[in-house]
Amino acid sequence: MLKTVYAFIGEDDVRIQAKVRSLIETAVPDELIAFNLDQHSPGESSPIQIEESVLSPPMGDGRRIVIVRELKGFSDPEQEEIVEMAIRQAGSVDAMTTLALVASGLDRRKRPFKTIKKLADSANGQIVEFNAPKRWNMDKWVSKRAAERGIRIEREAAALLVDLIGEDLRALDGELTKLELFLGTGAPVGVSAVEEVVGRRRGESVWDLPRKLLEGDAAGAQVLAERLLGDGENPVHLVSITAQVVLDAWRIRIHLGRGSSRGNIIEEVGLNRYFADANIAAAERVPEGAYPRMIETLKTCDLALKSSAARKETLIQGMIARLAVLSEATVDGREMC
Repeated sequence: MLKTVYAFIGEDDVRIQAKVRSLIETAVPDELIAFNLDQHSPGESSPIQIEESVLSPPMGDGRRIVIVRELKGFSDPEQEEIVEMAIRQAGSVDAMTTLALVASGLDRRKRPFKTIKKLADSANGQIVEFNAPKRWNMDKWVSKRAAERGIRIEREAAALLVDLIGEDLRALDGELTKLELFLGTGAPVGVSAVEEVVGRRRGESVWDLPRKLLEGDAAGAQVLAERLLGDGENPVHLVSITAQVVLDAWRIRIHLGRGSSRGNIIEEVGLNRYFADANIAAAERVPEGAYPRMIETLKTCDLALKSSAARKETLIQGMIARLAVLSEATVDGREMC
C-alpha cells in the first residue's frame, strides 16, 4: 500500500530521482499519466496550487500522484506552508492522492526540515533518506547504483570510474548509462570498458596530478596538467582537488608520526581502502614539515587564478614546480605561483 505522503531527503539526488520515477511507475498507469500525475516546481507553482492539486480526486481507478520537485527552491515561507500542508495530508486516512516532496539538499537547520521529520510519526507518511556517500565510499555507491540498474560492475572498475570522473553523482550515473549502452544489459563491466567509455586510463584523471607530485613524478605531473587543461579542465577545480589530496596526505603523515596503524589511518582520514596503501606510501615520502608550505602554495595559486591576469597555464605549471620542490624538502623560500 502506498503512503499518503512521502518526503525524500538527503543529498543523493540521483537515487532520490530514481525512487520518484519508481513511485510514479508503480502508482499511475501509462494511460492515466496525463490525468493523474501533477508535478510542481519553484517559480511555477504556489503552495495554494499545490494543495488544490493534492485535494483533486483521481480520474478512474488508482491514485493521483502529486510531485513537488526541488522543495529547497521555494522561499522559506513557501517551504513551511507546503510542509505544513503535507503534515495535514498525512493525517488523512482515506486520501486518494499520494504527495511526494523532493526535499534533497533542504537546510537541516531550518524549520521546514525539522517539521518535515514529523512525517515519521504519522501512520500515512514516510521519510525516505538517501545521504550522499563520503568521498572514500564513492566506489561502493557506484557498485550499489549499478546493481539497482541491473549492471554488474567489478570492484576495481567502480574504483577506477570514481578516480576518473570524481564525486559528481549525476556524472557517475551518466557514465553507468554509457557503460550499459556500450556493453549491453547484464554484461559485466571491467576496467577496460571503463577506460574505453570514459576516454581516459588509470593515471590520467585530475586526482592523479597531486598523486604524481607526492610520489615524486614532477615531470609526469607537468605533462598531465597540460593534458587536463587542454581537455578543458577548470584550473581552479584542479587546484581544489590537489589541495584535498595534499591535506589528506598531511593528515596521513601526522598519523604515521604518531605510530597509528593502517586500519586506524584509513578510518580517521577516510581513505578508500582500494587506494589506501598507495596513498599512505606517497604521504610518507614527503617530510611532514613540507605540507604547511604546500598548502600555502596552493592558496596563493588559487588566489592568483581568481584575481590575476596571468595565463592560467603558467600559474598551474608554476604551482606544480613549487610543489615538486617542496615535496623533495629542498625549500629555497621562493614563491613560484
